[in-house]
Amino acid sequence: MIAGGNGWTAQTVLDAQTFRQLETFDRKNSNGVIPGDSALLIRRGDNLFLRSDGKQESALASRSLGVFPDARFLNDDTVLTIADYKDHAAVIVRKDGTILHRVPVEEPWKTSFISSASGSRFCIEEYGYTKLNALMSPLDIDSGRPPDLQTIRVFDVASGKQLTKFQWDPRPYVVTPALSPDGHRLAAIRQGILEVYELP
Repeated sequence: MIAGGNGWTAQTVLDAQTFRQLETFDRKNSNGVIPGDSALLIRRGDNLFLRSDGKQESALASRSLGVFPDARFLNDDTVLTIADYKDHAAVIVRKDGTILHRVPVEEPWKTSFISSASGSRFCIEEYGYTKLNALMSPLDIDSGRPPDLQTIRVFDVASGKQLTKFQWDPRPYVVTPALSPDGHRLAAIRQGILEVYELP
């Protein structure tokens, strides 16, 4: 697991069972670290690198992003990340760099990922505005008003197939949902109420 990182502080990789410090990354040598059970995802500049135990780092994606994209380990062998903001796609990529599946997204900078502990399913969450809301607010060029549309899509990791989709108005605030460990339930907060959905 990772500790630190807020306010551009260093991030420390810890063993989740013993809390032993394994390695520290400061902002001079990384833009952020995402831990997995057997590897680390490391952001450096526009590149996303993967470091497996005892192996050299390998580049998974090269992008001109400007901000920190979301990325997640789906299981020991695959990673979910944004390929390129211009491409408007999330990709499931093997640790060796092989792209398995590509999923279109509307706005990568408003996209986040949710994984299940089993590694069998994942969600892509996106937020934004309905077409009517966008038409009625032409002067809000920085999109500072509360989003009125939240979309959650559930996918199968092995096939890349979309299993189901949810859309609703999340106001007054957007809360990222959670998948159960087996990936067959979704917990979401809608307008201050916790709801749990059975997934197909």
